[in-house]
Amino acid sequence: MRKLMTVIFAMIFLIISISSVLALDLDIDMNYDYPAKAGQELTLEFTVINRESSNLTNLSFELDVDDPFDLVSSSEQQITLLPAFSSAILTYKIKVLGTAETGTEKIKLKYRRGTESWQSESFNIDIAPQTVNLGLASKTNPETIKPGENVEIQISLSSSIDVKDINIKLNLDQLPFAPISSTEKNLDKIEKNGRETLNFNVSVLSSASLQIYKIPVMLDYYDSFGQHYTKQDIVSVNVFAEPELEILIEKNELIINKESKLTLKVLNKGLGDAKFVDIRVLNGDYTIKQNENYIGKIDSDDYSSVDLQISANKQNFVLPIWLIYKDINNKEYSKQLSLNVKAYTPQEAMQAGLIKPPTWPIFLVIVVVIVIIIVVWRVLKKRKRQKHEQQ
Repeated sequence: MRKLMTVIFAMIFLIISISSVLALDLDIDMNYDYPAKAGQELTLEFTVINRESSNLTNLSFELDVDDPFDLVSSSEQQITLLPAFSSAILTYKIKVLGTAETGTEKIKLKYRRGTESWQSESFNIDIAPQTVNLGLASKTNPETIKPGENVEIQISLSSSIDVKDINIKLNLDQLPFAPISSTEKNLDKIEKNGRETLNFNVSVLSSASLQIYKIPVMLDYYDSFGQHYTKQDIVSVNVFAEPELEILIEKNELIINKESKLTLKVLNKGLGDAKFVDIRVLNGDYTIKQNENYIGKIDSDDYSSVDLQISANKQNFVLPIWLIYKDINNKEYSKQLSLNVKAYTPQEAMQAGLIKPPTWPIFLVIVVVIVIIIVVWRVLKKRKRQKHEQQ
């Protein structure tokens, strides 16, 4: 029994001795250009430190990589002599495949002395996206704004990965907007596949022209690896107002049963310009020379006149008009209007100065006066002659 125990202790001592010979006391650290990116060639530097009090010789190292990495340099390297408590640097080149996903991947460095068994140590490589495109979507409330009104701009940000320390700023320089709230805001973070919405309030200046304005938006943020990004985007604000057209009778020279002129004034009382303005007069108690009259453009707070040649069949009638036009966004409008129109009788037209009175009575009076003068002159002349003869 005593011999058996002696043999067992001898075997245990031998195993411990062999293990102490095989286990190398090495410290290995890895450095690389953090973080790695898909499609990038990466240089790995391994610092190997000998913690033993004796020199180490004939050390072999082998880098073991799997997808999403490819080896560029040789996987095997040697250190012939590594003195006690000294260090050496091993350099490997690998490529991160373009299909690599964001996250952490492992590689393995194996090492041994001589023909001893391999030992290994694993290292992490953090893979960041090549760029983090922070998505931006916007809308306004209301969708269209008139000059002088206030608008709320809602900006939604989204990201496919975690981002943090987000700063967003509206640039209103050279634009007809005045801030009501701050034009710069911050977010602590947006989580992966998350979305955050920020609201900005601005006032549209009364002098703003009607158009779609593009407001520059500056974005400043970091990804989870500490990489800094800046991005410029835009939000659109549609400053718009509809044209408001009215038709008035500017001048009425209509005489019943006679082709005469009726002048209409087409007035734009809205803030928006009108274009492709077309007037179509429908049939009624009259005869019109030209039913359709094209005007074209009428700016805001302006008007245009159109003359109609009409022969009215009755003194009082309704003039139905179809008004068609478009706004600056090419939206078409149409409306039907009715104008109450009065045609003058010849007597009323004469009193209104639309018809000149006939001149023949004047000539008749003149002729009569001349005849009377001649007669009176002859009578007086005859009497004078007779008186002279009697003397």
